[in-house]
Amino acid sequence: ETIERVVEETTKANQNEINQSKLEQSELELNELDQSINEKQRLLEIKTIKLTQLEEALDKIYEISIQSFKSNLFYKPIEREAFKAMYRGYQQFLVEELVLIAEKAGRPVGFIFAVPNYFDQTRRSVIIKTIAVLPEYQQEGIGKKLYQEITNKALNLGFTEFITALIYKGNHSQKLCESAKMMREYTLFRKELNNELS
Repeated sequence: ETIERVVEETTKANQNEINQSKLEQSELELNELDQSINEKQRLLEIKTIKLTQLEEALDKIYEISIQSFKSNLFYKPIEREAFKAMYRGYQQFLVEELVLIAEKAGRPVGFIFAVPNYFDQTRRSVIIKTIAVLPEYQQEGIGKKLYQEITNKALNLGFTEFITALIYKGNHSQKLCESAKMMREYTLFRKELNNELS
């Protein structure tokens, strides 16, 4: 019995050492990941747009969008001028601090586009229409950084609530809304067309 107890205690001690070693390794890997992300973000600059330079900003947003969304379900490319015309429709509602472009070493790599919710009579909510990051930069925490920046700016402007546009389940941007409350859930239907009337 004594030998069995010694073996059991030794096994437990060894398992504890293994678990501790794994924990230390995990912490080391997390620290290395944090350092890697911090290093990658070191050259990152978040800029607010200037309404007087809206056309230039829309060109940057277009280039990021066509790359970021090309693998999305049902995505179809849109011509530059049609894209810019669509976004110009928001011009009268835009607040410079709510449209941010992330640049890395001078290259636009991501953006977040939001407008005040003018349907909200209290004027305290903001609609996040689009957030996008170039595919090759999507594991660097840039989306999270954009979200943090726009949160701070929105709070400074007196807003108290974000409403996001539709998010495809499983999309990267869904991670940014983990602490948010779901307002509505939608289902997409498909029907095959044929010559029969129904």
